[in-house]
Amino acid sequence: MALIQLQPFYRGDDHALQVLVKVKDSEEALDITGWEFTSTMKLSSELPDQPALDDQGNRQVLQVVKVADANDDSRAGRIDLLYPAAETRQLLPTSYEMDIQCQRNGITQTLVKATITVLADVSHGDSHD
Repeated sequence: MALIQLQPFYRGDDHALQVLVKVKDSEEALDITGWEFTSTMKLSSELPDQPALDDQGNRQVLQVVKVADANDDSRAGRIDLLYPAAETRQLLPTSYEMDIQCQRNGITQTLVKATITVLADVSHGDSHD
């Protein structure tokens, strides 16, 4: 597992994370067709994984799940995980803990753990509309 700092993104924007899975020793891309990927962002790692809003309508947990389809990207070990703008609009402008996990053949593995910062977007202000 790697611990990294991701580039900040603006609340209310679509945000895509591209995952590239390689063999550790050889750096050869793995065919990830059929693998399930889950990316979870949380204000605190102690929160449950289920997406939740606080009393003010701010999102405390945001989760994206995607299965790698049979295509050239998957065969080359690549998958894009998209956090949609409609959901990032509900995030607070602060730092979130996040990870990306994959599941294949009933085995779950954390690929990366990171900190990601959500920036306030001027055009969305504090209204979250």
